[in-house]
Amino acid sequence: MNQIWLIRHGEAFDDVNGTFGGWADDEPTKKAMTEAEKVVEQLSELPIELIISSPLKRALKPAQLFAFKLNVPLEVSGEFKEMNRYGFLTGVSKEDAKQKYPELIEGLKHYAFSIPGGESYNQLRSRILAGFEKIKQNGKNTLVVSHGAAIKCLLREKATPIERDLRDFEIIHMRELSTGLK
Repeated sequence: MNQIWLIRHGEAFDDVNGTFGGWADDEPTKKAMTEAEKVVEQLSELPIELIISSPLKRALKPAQLFAFKLNVPLEVSGEFKEMNRYGFLTGVSKEDAKQKYPELIEGLKHYAFSIPGGESYNQLRSRILAGFEKIKQNGKNTLVVSHGAAIKCLLREKATPIERDLRDFEIIHMRELSTGLK
């Protein structure tokens, strides 16, 4: 069976600006790209044969760096995009949203909640699992560069759930989390 590693992107401008991300296509910050350079050394010790990335810039740009430095192919897949849970609040200031929509912001404390106009957890789950099945079929040791909610959904469904926030560029080896993937 092929091995699968998951890595969350680093800091993006929505983080710095205090706005809701979701499908907003914010660039990674200089700090994120500097951290990505440092992560390459750890990744070079892994038998990675393929990198699959979300098309959103905050994940794609570090993935392009990894692919170049590791000399492995890169595929871009919308199946590994972040959950679009923020709906009409995507790109909106978090402070403004707290003032105007406190009940919606409170709802975001639950992983399956989404703002009107956003993507449901079941929609996220369907596309993440479809992407996972493709990875299992490709037979290659694969690094997936993605986002917090997307990674936690995959782990919740196929390995051991992680309910804490994921660190920037945290590398998760799925085989280490489960004696047998579901």
